[in-house]
Amino acid sequence: MEKNLFMFFSAWFVAMTLLYVMMVSDLKKNTGPEISKPGFSHYVRGCAESENGLGNRGPQDDDRGPGLLLSGNQLVYYRAVNHLCCRKADVRSEISGFQIDIYEVWNGQGCRCTCFSEIEAGIDRLPPGRYTINVYETGTKTDGDPMEKTTVLTKEFFITVK
Repeated sequence: MEKNLFMFFSAWFVAMTLLYVMMVSDLKKNTGPEISKPGFSHYVRGCAESENGLGNRGPQDDDRGPGLLLSGNQLVYYRAVNHLCCRKADVRSEISGFQIDIYEVWNGQGCRCTCFSEIEAGIDRLPPGRYTINVYETGTKTDGDPMEKTTVLTKEFFITVK
């Protein structure tokens, strides 16, 4: 009798283990399509590409931006700006849920002339939802002290497509 009881529980244990493995395997298959994270790209054209000011010296009459362009699940921030020469700009982003923060980070001592640059940042693969975007100008002043973070743009928008 003890041998039969042992065989019964051994068979039951093997059956339950196989059932568990099949269920877990099935769950992994049915999690749906893999959701990709939003992608970020940016560029700086003009004098602010480098601290040496190797771009378009001299101010330009260009009133583009700051602004946003939305297309499907993609967002593009853009701005054309006149600024002190010998200042370099870099662009960074932070995305947390439906909050997007873009930072124009300015550095360099600066020169006496005025330059022109174009700044653009793109984010794609945004899931549907209601977003808030904040764009800030930050970095260092011409004397090397930290700049106070200044808001360049704040806006709410909707993404309705995947």
